[in-house]
Amino acid sequence: MRPLFVRAVYASACVVIVLAATQAYTGFFSRLSFVRATRGHQSEAEHEARLRRAIALDPSNGYAYLRLAALQIRRGRHAEALETQRTGMTTFRTVRGFVQHGSIYERLGEHGQARQIYRMVMRIDPGNLDALERLAAIAFRNNDPVALENHCSRILQINPENVNALYLLARDAERQGNLNAAFNYLVRVSTILSRTTVPDSRKLFTTKDIEDSLRDLRAKLAAS
Repeated sequence: MRPLFVRAVYASACVVIVLAATQAYTGFFSRLSFVRATRGHQSEAEHEARLRRAIALDPSNGYAYLRLAALQIRRGRHAEALETQRTGMTTFRTVRGFVQHGSIYERLGEHGQARQIYRMVMRIDPGNLDALERLAAIAFRNNDPVALENHCSRILQINPENVNALYLLARDAERQGNLNAAFNYLVRVSTILSRTTVPDSRKLFTTKDIEDSLRDLRAKLAAS
């Protein structure tokens, strides 16, 4: 009986060792594929292929799913990005991930869902500027000046030179016919941008938007 028992234990140990080795092997190559996908210059197709390989080797790699979702967003594949995001967030949840989740709903036109997610982010991280900016943008889109003022006020308390909040306040003031306030907000935006570099990906507008709006407002104010 003892030799049979020993053989059974030995066989079980071998299975455990093989499984552990397999997991270590796939885990290593999943991480390697992920590192390759996030380093150096590469085409979007190559980037996607490497992320998918990392996921295939380790389906629990939630961060890789979220990076893939971000790529799908950039490529305009929003419905696909939503499914990828949902899968990734079953194993990897961060505040930044929730903000990305909300942004996908926005792109799909589901602003109510997006707003719920951003509000949840604010409960977790009350000073999260990404979520506050998105809530302000939704308020502006919904023509809700009270909510817009509230969100922008909170943003500017955290960062008095937040150009997105100032821009939204300018647009809202112009929409309400307060041209002087709109002009002053845009002058502040222009002044900040003249001494501070804000990446285009972080802005809700282009430099040309500011230049054109200032020119139009000057003309309207001169004619009034």
